[in-house]
Amino acid sequence: MRACTWLTVATLALSACTNDLDAPWNYQGGTAESGDSGGGVLDIDCGTPPPAAVGATFAHTVTAMGGDGAYTFGGTLPDGLAIDPASGSITGVPTMAGAASLELTVTDGSGGMGTQSCPLPIAEHVDVDLALEAVPYCITGAPGDTLQQAIVPGTGDGSPITCDHPGGSGTGDMPQGISLDPDTCEVSGSVTESRYGTWAFMVRGQQSGADVWIPYCVSNTTQGTFTITADHSGRTDNALEPLMRLFDPAQAVFAGDANDPIIRVVDPGACEDGSCNFFGFSFFINASAFDIAPDVYDDDGDGDTDEGKPIVVDGALFDDANGDAIGLSHGLRLNSNAPIGAPLDARTWIVNLDLDYCLGNNNGDCPENDISGSADGFFVFSVIMVPQP
Repeated sequence: MRACTWLTVATLALSACTNDLDAPWNYQGGTAESGDSGGGVLDIDCGTPPPAAVGATFAHTVTAMGGDGAYTFGGTLPDGLAIDPASGSITGVPTMAGAASLELTVTDGSGGMGTQSCPLPIAEHVDVDLALEAVPYCITGAPGDTLQQAIVPGTGDGSPITCDHPGGSGTGDMPQGISLDPDTCEVSGSVTESRYGTWAFMVRGQQSGADVWIPYCVSNTTQGTFTITADHSGRTDNALEPLMRLFDPAQAVFAGDANDPIIRVVDPGACEDGSCNFFGFSFFINASAFDIAPDVYDDDGDGDTDEGKPIVVDGALFDDANGDAIGLSHGLRLNSNAPIGAPLDARTWIVNLDLDYCLGNNNGDCPENDISGSADGFFVFSVIMVPQP
């Protein structure tokens, strides 16, 4: 007699037929279903995923075991990540911080399926702490005072950070004679420019493709022929401190208020007898997010609205206690006239102004078409713009 029967054990179904014996004896062969294709239970090994952070490039590969070996991976992953169906390679850039997980699936050629949930905490985007209560609102780049030491604990993926000073609008200017080590983020060298003042410049840190920015400052403390002083931000005689302003990314950005800053330029030689009756100045502003194009306003009151916006304002000779003209004083005014667009609306940025001054006894001493050529006073003044926290 030939008989057939079924035996079900847990989720594993086996089918076979006997020859002449009564069931359930003499079973032969079988087929695996529901996750077991003869090679063991189908499963996923998450391994140890590397740390993840918003904005940082992520890469990790999971593996499968059991089943018949013809694996296809899938699942639900945090925003910004995707899995390669054939290799199990997970790549991408996370977009949201928090306690996330990789909800993974794998199927084999026989239709078996395995699932696994792998925790994947995602840290906040790498960030730095710019101490706004401290002057001068930038760091020196010396050992112990670098971008790397300013990283906010718990942000970023913890991988090595490299630094550079790229060009472009809002990055400021690194003076001649100064260099930046890409691995330590330290500056070295001495300023070789004769211009007096402080250069502020943005340093970019890069960690797994994520960028973070912080301002550095380097000064030349040696005065040239002229004596240059400045008062600003509620303090006096702080020409070597950059001017810092907080800005609202949704509003027009400005720097410079009435009598803040006030810059004074004195020629101890030519003006010592009080005979400085003429002055001249020129300025250069590096790649700037401030708008200096012509506008519709009559800035200097001469009836002409087709002119560039003034940067140096309220220039005038000033007298000593005896009433003798000894130098030039002026303010600064910078305005974007519109909100700053990306990417500067989300990070600190900088401009440097190179100012050349001339003081003389007569108009010919400071020709309008050659102020720089006739100048004896040279000053660099930096402005640091910080988004409101």
